[in-house]
Amino acid sequence: MFSSTALAFETCYTSTEQIASLSSGQSELKTSYIEISKLDNAYAIQGLLWGGNFHICSIQSPVEGQQAPLLMQTHGKQLVFELKQADYDIDCRLEFSFDNDALLIKDTNSHCSQYVFSCGAHVSLHQTRLVKTAESCTQLFPHRLNMEQQ
Repeated sequence: MFSSTALAFETCYTSTEQIASLSSGQSELKTSYIEISKLDNAYAIQGLLWGGNFHICSIQSPVEGQQAPLLMQTHGKQLVFELKQADYDIDCRLEFSFDNDALLIKDTNSHCSQYVFSCGAHVSLHQTRLVKTAESCTQLFPHRLNMEQQ
């Protein structure tokens, strides 16, 4: 459990579930993950979430053409990323909160998954729950986590 005096967000969080194809009905186990690392005054986030019909959502920097982690700031006991673009009516607020050994994701209005990250139609960030693992995501998913942290 995380105490209010020492917040330790850095680690790997995962969730494994049966994902089914809507066309063939075939399914297989897929593991979603979020890796959280500390960088100076922010936290670097990299991840891949699976959804129905094998759609995925890649969590990384929203800067086009940049292969870098998403940077999130602490707000109390949460990590938060915000991106507002009034011209496009985008009001993304991604929140990570922590409950015992789990990461809970909030994207209340779905603007982050719809407009900011590369998310398939059958993937939702909101109310996603991932469990803290003993291993790092780099050990568990070495072929996926090859982005350089800047």
